[in-house]
Amino acid sequence: MTDNKKNLFNQMKQMLSETSVKTWEDISTALESVKRNSPEIETFTDKEFLSALHNGIAFITYDFGIDGVSIEIGKYAHCMEKIFTDAHSTLPVLHFISGDFHDKADAVLKPDWNRFHIREMNGWSKWHNGKWFSKLFYEDMPEGSKVSGDLAIEMWDQITSFAEELGSYVVDKKIALLFPVNIFSNPGNFAIAVAAILVSEAIGMYVLNSNHDFYWEGGKPASERKHGEKAGVRDCFFKNIKNRAFFSLFKKLYPWNGKRWIQVNINHKQSRYLTTHYGFSNDRVFEISTFISDEFLREHTKQDVRSSRLRMAHILSDGKPKIRSEERRVGKECRSRWS
Repeated sequence: MTDNKKNLFNQMKQMLSETSVKTWEDISTALESVKRNSPEIETFTDKEFLSALHNGIAFITYDFGIDGVSIEIGKYAHCMEKIFTDAHSTLPVLHFISGDFHDKADAVLKPDWNRFHIREMNGWSKWHNGKWFSKLFYEDMPEGSKVSGDLAIEMWDQITSFAEELGSYVVDKKIALLFPVNIFSNPGNFAIAVAAILVSEAIGMYVLNSNHDFYWEGGKPASERKHGEKAGVRDCFFKNIKNRAFFSLFKKLYPWNGKRWIQVNINHKQSRYLTTHYGFSNDRVFEISTFISDEFLREHTKQDVRSSRLRMAHILSDGKPKIRSEERRVGKECRSRWS
């Protein structure tokens, strides 16, 4: 199995090196080709499938700290441990892949969980100091222009670099299930999204894609805004909607309807949108609601309450001694409310 994955990964690298990208259409063509040639889906019993995943499950998101997404991922990871321990009597091997691991992530991630840092795969203003996010979603990128072509070439360079680094790690660590969170719903880093698709399709990885916030929630193109309607917090993602080649690719990515992909959303409204507007199959779309531990329901002492409030203050203050308010204009930075 491992040798086969290595061979598939080497074939992917060869394809990337031979692919000439000058436009957004070239990237779309490369993605469709990789998906079309993805290995056939294996036939497993439930027990065999869990066994295949047991040696490697990887969560991937922009960064880990004590934000909402990181906390939820920590809960998902604990659930995975229980599922696999019940099935195999041993813990699964868990990996956490990210562009940044903040000191405060130690409160969320267990010491024995594996961490893998990929430089510059953080999102929004933390992706190359916001340079590429700005060029994609704040600056004009006319269709067919030199600006558009140059940006497609730059993205492909980053995509191939990310794909080789991510692919090398997942093959070496025998990771069989990729668990992205918000990577394919709130577009903080275009390049890592495409790279993760290339790797998962090329080597036949299973993907449980978790979506907390979609780019269209709180965002729409200016042409659809009613007179006097206030700007949405994610309008920036529609900045270059008139660049049809780019926006057509963009819509395919968020989220990607992959060969081995399952979509899990945090509410039914999101799932219904994927099936009715994007044509996702009902049997590939599910919900994972925000998790509340049984511990929450037990009788709590005053000391428990005090401890919980102190932890919440720590989160709201970003680990600093005092909580400080911050004024932020609507639309100033197009990003997730969790991040």
